[in-house]
Amino acid sequence: MEIFCRVVELGSFTRVAREKGVTPAIIGRHVAELEDFLRIRLINRTTRSMDVTTVGRDYYEGCKAALEQISGLEEGVKSQPGREVSGLVRVAAPEGLGTPFLLDLVETIQQDHPGVLVDLVLENTSTDTIANQIDVAIRFAISLEDSSFVAMRLATTRLSVFASPGYLASAGEPATVEELWGHACLNFGASRYGDSWPLLENGKVRKLHLPWKLTLSQTQAYLEAIERGMGLGLTPDIFAAPFVADGRLVRLALSDRFPEIGIFALSPSRRLRPRAVSLFLERLSRAFADHYG
Repeated sequence: MEIFCRVVELGSFTRVAREKGVTPAIIGRHVAELEDFLRIRLINRTTRSMDVTTVGRDYYEGCKAALEQISGLEEGVKSQPGREVSGLVRVAAPEGLGTPFLLDLVETIQQDHPGVLVDLVLENTSTDTIANQIDVAIRFAISLEDSSFVAMRLATTRLSVFASPGYLASAGEPATVEELWGHACLNFGASRYGDSWPLLENGKVRKLHLPWKLTLSQTQAYLEAIERGMGLGLTPDIFAAPFVADGRLVRLALSDRFPEIGIFALSPSRRLRPRAVSLFLERLSRAFADHYG
């Protein structure tokens, strides 16, 4: 049942085989044996493609529920008082949070609970939480799309426009959005808004397209480009805060034209959550409260 579920989630016998460290033929044999037992076709497959049948989709949903109940039962036995917290926690987060914030958090957790292992996936695209078996996904979003995961708001931050003191001394500070057209503007290419900035207009968000002098998709490089005076940049306040604190960047007044965004932790059902995942979420929430209010 577990192998069948992974085949449905990854859409490939080969990918599941690679994940399990076996051959695709072994994965195919497990699914075939399950179909023989049930006397029904779950997956139509050819040498080039596979397609989950309607019955297969229904069976997948039932399998997931049953496997989660088994996992919850096992976790309940493991979680008896006095037992040390242990287990692997897979975390997906924007790379800008990786260092020092998440590394500090993981270091502290592992000092207190050496049995907790952490797999950090740091990238600015939205990681497929199901396919990659992610336990905790940290997302920055104005609003969240529907998800089978439980969402917990960790903090709120504003998207603001920043510039270096040197840039402002030579080019001046734009007072309105319209004046941005006369400035060198930098874009963060890994943003969900792509080649635009989200602008608040009459309570709604619209995309602002500018002639970008430079586009970068890595947070530290983006902040460094702004610090060097290469142009104005839009970024969450929490990423720019250390640069503002020591005078390397200045927050522009027109930043109020850009929206606030929520920082969320997405995780599986509270009822079926392993202790290591619950511990990580508790520490993550506390760390955000301590660092970002």
